[in-house]
This record gives sequence, C-alpha cells and structure tokens, in this order.
Amino acid sequence: MAVKVSSLNARRALEALGKNIKTARLKRRISVKGFAERVGVSESTITRLEKGDDGVSIGTLAMACLVLGEIERCRIRRYRAAP
Repeated sequence: MAVKVSSLNARRALEALGKNIKTARLKRRISVKGFAERVGVSESTITRLEKGDDGVSIGTLAMACLVLGEIERCRIRRYRAAP
C-alpha cells in the first residue's frame, strides 16, 4: 500500500517535478498518448505523474526520465561526510 505524502514541502517538490516532466515532454513535442506508450503506462498515469501524484511508482518516474533522455538527472549524488 502506498503511503500518502503528508509533508507540504514534499508535496510541493512532487508537483514541481511533475511540472518539469510535463514541460520536458512538451518541449520534445511528445503527446500524452505517445509518452504513455513509450513509458509503458496508461495516459491517466502520465497525467497523474505530471500533476505530482504521490501514488505513481518510482519505476514509472524512472522510465519517464529515461524516455525524456534525462535519466542521469535522476541520480542522487553521493556526498562525503565532513571529517
């Protein structure tokens, strides 16, 4: 069962991420239908992703980034702890 995001900051981050994905898709002139087919999900899932729905799987997010050519931006950098 998915956990609902209760943090306002986390919800805002998801919404911003969704908007960025939508902007990237539109800049590439990819329709929702075409994007959904390439990601391997339904059109409604893409719509939910682009709205920042916290119930969309991380796998869907990763595939969306891959399709957009932005998978490297999804990686979290490792930081060394201060001595």
